[in-house]
Amino acid sequence: MVTPKELHKKTSRVVKDVYLKEDNILKVKVKGKTGTFVEVSIYKAELNVPVCNRTCDLEGSNLGPPYGILLYWSREVGTKEYIFYRAFSSKGPWEKIFDLPGDYWSGAAVDVTPYLTEREHCYRIEAVNEKGRVIRKYEPVCVRGIGQRTEGGK
Repeated sequence: MVTPKELHKKTSRVVKDVYLKEDNILKVKVKGKTGTFVEVSIYKAELNVPVCNRTCDLEGSNLGPPYGILLYWSREVGTKEYIFYRAFSSKGPWEKIFDLPGDYWSGAAVDVTPYLTEREHCYRIEAVNEKGRVIRKYEPVCVRGIGQRTEGGK
């Protein structure tokens, strides 16, 4: 995982991302001169760090298996129904995954589709009034998968 070139004399730190499942074992074997030392730190991936869409009215967090993707949104007055869509890209294609009544007690929902947390998924919501007209379209939010790097949240 770490090559000798990465450990030249001027290097004080080497950072490596590794994907571990709950029952994995990480072994570290270091050979060096007597009197030298290596410190190894292992940090939990930042799966549950929320990511906002551009307007911050829709937010998602990857809670990992078996918990899924947690979504928060700003509620819209006059909404009869919220329709949720999911895609692998913010450009689509979009698939309707569920809907919730407009008087739903909270602005939070969870997508617990199996294997969902392993790759990036994007979400968007439409708020629909009693006449069936879309009164608000939420911009997409993309939530990274386990072990995935993204170019930062929106």
